[in-house]
Amino acid sequence: MSNSHAHVECTTSSAATAIGTAAEEMFDATHASVVFSSNISNDITWAGNASEFATATITVTDAGQCTTNNQITMITGRGDQVTITGHADTNAMSDTTGASSNGTFAAGNTLSGGSSNNNTQAAAIAATLNLHDDIIATAASAVVTITQRIGGAAGNSSITLTDNGGDGDISSAMTVVNFTGGAGTVLGKGEFSFSRAGTYHVIVNAITSQATSDRVQTTTFNLNSASAIYTAAPFIDKDMDPKDHTHQRIISVAAGDILHIKTKTAANTMGIEKGTSITILEITSGVFASSTVTTAGSNNTTDAFNPFDTDGDGPAFSSAGKIASGITFTGNAGSMTVPSAGKYLIMINHMFAAGGSTNSNIAMLLKKGSTVLLTNTLRLHSTVDPTEHTMCIIESLAASDVLTVSYDIGAGRCQAALGATFTVYRLQESDGRRRPRKRGKDLYSCIVTERTGESVATVVNPFDKDSLLGAQATVTVADGDAASGMTEKESMTITSTDGTVRKYVIIDDNATTVATGAALTNTSDTGAEQAGEKATATITVDNAGEAIAGGTITAITAGGNAVTITGHADTNAMADTTGASTNGTFAAGNTPSNVNVKATATITVTDAGQMTTNNQCTLITTGGDTVTITGHADTNAMGDTTGASTNGTFAAGNTLSGGSTNNNTQAAAIAATINLHSDFTATASSAVVTITQNTGGTAGNTSITTAKNGGDGDPEDAVTIVNFSGGTNPQTAQAAAIATTLNLHDDFTATSSGAVVTITQNSAGAAGNTSLAVSSGDMVNATTLANFSGGSDVTANSVAVAINTTGTAATQNDFLVQLKAAIESSAGHNGKIVVSAVPTEANGAQAITLTQDDAGPAGNVTITDDISQTTLAGFVNGDDIFSTRAINGISFNRAAGAFTVSQPGFYFVMLNSIVTAASDVVITSKILVNGTAQVTSDTVHIDSLPDPMSHTLNGFLTLKKRDVVTVTIDANTSVNIASAAGSTLTIFRYYPFTKTKPGKASGRIKKDHTIDTFSVENLTAQYEANVDQVPFKFGIRGAGTLRGRGTIPSTVGLGDKKS
Repeated sequence: MSNSHAHVECTTSSAATAIGTAAEEMFDATHASVVFSSNISNDITWAGNASEFATATITVTDAGQCTTNNQITMITGRGDQVTITGHADTNAMSDTTGASSNGTFAAGNTLSGGSSNNNTQAAAIAATLNLHDDIIATAASAVVTITQRIGGAAGNSSITLTDNGGDGDISSAMTVVNFTGGAGTVLGKGEFSFSRAGTYHVIVNAITSQATSDRVQTTTFNLNSASAIYTAAPFIDKDMDPKDHTHQRIISVAAGDILHIKTKTAANTMGIEKGTSITILEITSGVFASSTVTTAGSNNTTDAFNPFDTDGDGPAFSSAGKIASGITFTGNAGSMTVPSAGKYLIMINHMFAAGGSTNSNIAMLLKKGSTVLLTNTLRLHSTVDPTEHTMCIIESLAASDVLTVSYDIGAGRCQAALGATFTVYRLQESDGRRRPRKRGKDLYSCIVTERTGESVATVVNPFDKDSLLGAQATVTVADGDAASGMTEKESMTITSTDGTVRKYVIIDDNATTVATGAALTNTSDTGAEQAGEKATATITVDNAGEAIAGGTITAITAGGNAVTITGHADTNAMADTTGASTNGTFAAGNTPSNVNVKATATITVTDAGQMTTNNQCTLITTGGDTVTITGHADTNAMGDTTGASTNGTFAAGNTLSGGSTNNNTQAAAIAATINLHSDFTATASSAVVTITQNTGGTAGNTSITTAKNGGDGDPEDAVTIVNFSGGTNPQTAQAAAIATTLNLHDDFTATSSGAVVTITQNSAGAAGNTSLAVSSGDMVNATTLANFSGGSDVTANSVAVAINTTGTAATQNDFLVQLKAAIESSAGHNGKIVVSAVPTEANGAQAITLTQDDAGPAGNVTITDDISQTTLAGFVNGDDIFSTRAINGISFNRAAGAFTVSQPGFYFVMLNSIVTAASDVVITSKILVNGTAQVTSDTVHIDSLPDPMSHTLNGFLTLKKRDVVTVTIDANTSVNIASAAGSTLTIFRYYPFTKTKPGKASGRIKKDHTIDTFSVENLTAQYEANVDQVPFKFGIRGAGTLRGRGTIPSTVGLGDKKS
């Protein structure tokens, strides 16, 4: 025997005025405009598909004959007698359920007939009858139409009229047409009855709207006419409806019990929207528990807490709100403890409310011990609470495992609201025998998305890996509003999931017109440099005397052109300065030897009287030593005649005035003293002192200074100085000549430093790594060559990030802005990496998040850079796209977001999605089989104020082997939506295809020992199977293809029992 089940789904929305402030059956098929579809087993009955409701009419023909005390009596579909009695002016009824005899209708207001009074009398009768729970009565003109709320033939009852002592003749007052048309099961509109006892999981996915104002809507579960065993009251904001809210709990029923699912609004009216559904599943494992909050908590806390923990300010659970067998619910721990190992379905409808002014994300955690099984993040906004969110997973649990729930709101306050329910039960699994028990071959799948989906304005399959965001990384700058401090050609290298590598290179937009996002080539201008690296070479002049006229030097440009310069007597020149060139000349005749020339200087005494004792004169030797001589009364002397010296003196007191004679005398004294030092040679001619460095070379081109040093005279007025010059190094001179000539060519930049010529290719790239050559003979002895090297091509796929590095410096925030633009450019990753918005420039660390567009472990890559102002956190979590909570016999293709069943059967499917939207939008969600929608909801409103928001869709599906199940969510507009992490798809086979009890073949061997395979007993025997019936031929002895046979054998098609 298959498990009992029911699924009723609204396929056409009701009118917005369908339900008011009085509770009515949610699944009443007579609500205005509503249409339901159903899939129900034989042992559960829903009035919508099993009952027809009897109707009757009372037509008032003479209201004057309907007076006080006259009575109208009818029998309800439940068999109860309802009598209403004429009253002076009151329409009322005290007993509105069961038998009722105290109803009154206004009869004294219509003392005569006539159409107006007849209409008034009809309205009074309808108003009173309509007060009874089992009767619907309406008046149109003078006709009262009465409909039994209880379906079935029992409603085909009679209406009787009695004078009951009244003055009028009620039989003359009205014409009665008795109840007719009642048929089928005796059930009230929208009710569900159970023909056998059992334990059931009831899931109501309500999608409702408010006609006008924002109001709380109350949903209840009632068994028979008893008090509610489940009550929840979510808030429905008119501007955010239709809204999705799920209600569920486990119930235990006896045969004949009736389940009522009722709803009402606190004010105005409400509607039932397309996609609203009820699902009833039988629990056959005997291991279950369900606890519903019957008094809301008042936790009012910002700390993490267990919403089902009854301690302190926690909620309360009345006995009617709890049911359990095998599983223990511990109230003061808010926990469920399972008794044995197995696969368990865990469902929680979180009905939660703010404990004050709150607008914050709340993390809802389902835990096994300390292990988090599932995390969902929803928005709690105190202007639209209480609100609801559903979790549903299948989990493998061990004996004594403990399940708990935790809320962590971080900011604001939260508490469990009325109706929050924690349900756990073990799925019926194989007992190890040849055939599994009722739930089939343990076929199930539960997949949770661990990543948020891309925000797109297209159809989204939350379980298609391509719709999910991949690994994430962050780029953080140290101080957003500080100067960047970055330099040209610093770079960052980023790789996307598909292996695309891009190097993002900083260029100075103060010195180049290259823009952010430009693809860089070797010669792209980065400001002071080029994107590639330029090759350099050196020529070291070892012996200038060997570099003679006629000797040649050849350098090859990055473009492959040979540039040859030739030694000349005294000219540095080049006519062909582009391309190949052979007419360059460099001065070689000016350096006939490799001997250094000594530098010389002069001191001319112009007023000896100003050069007095204590005045000083300081010279620098070629070796860099300082030599200071000081004016003295009459002595020319020097103690330290080598190296640094400060004790030299020259006679200054002998020349107390100027004039040529004294000037000459003073010059002679200065020369005599300087000449004492081993590094100088000094001579005086008249008033001019000539000083020669004793060591040649350019290092001797030093300065001479004077200082007053406390003397009476002013030495600056006493002498005229010409500093040392003329000191030369032939190698240095020769190097300068070579550099001057090479620098004339457009493809080279040449400089000299000492005897070394450095040549740089003007075009960057490895092509510049060319050679140098000199003519044989003397030039070989004259120079040492180091060929071009260090030239390198720009890294492939380099992209410009343009910021100001040399002018008014860009900020570090500017760098983030330009990096984002570069990554998103066509030359950059161009959509393969999604970059978050750059924060507004501010003091302190600021960051952007990079997300791989393609999810998967290949996205877990490292970012590298050489920028000191940034901190990088490389891409992580690319491999945690989906969490498989449980799977067996249903394969999951993450590349397609598809679930393929391995066996036919009747499957339960539930989608629990968490949806965000860029702006307000009504979404369409679907459960599809082989691409065709089987369950659809297209009325749920996702509002950007309180998103992320919960959306649940479920149903039963009859599936064949290899059928493919997918789910989609669509915004239907240009509004971007995304499925958030924690969205779940749960599938399990409710039972296999076992359509008949097995029959046994018999009569194959007859009493006379003949074999008869065509007996009725053999041909009609049927067998339990999990596959469609194989076609067979019957009723004709022998092969069906004998030649000459004129009759085509009968066949049985797929799934048929017999012809």
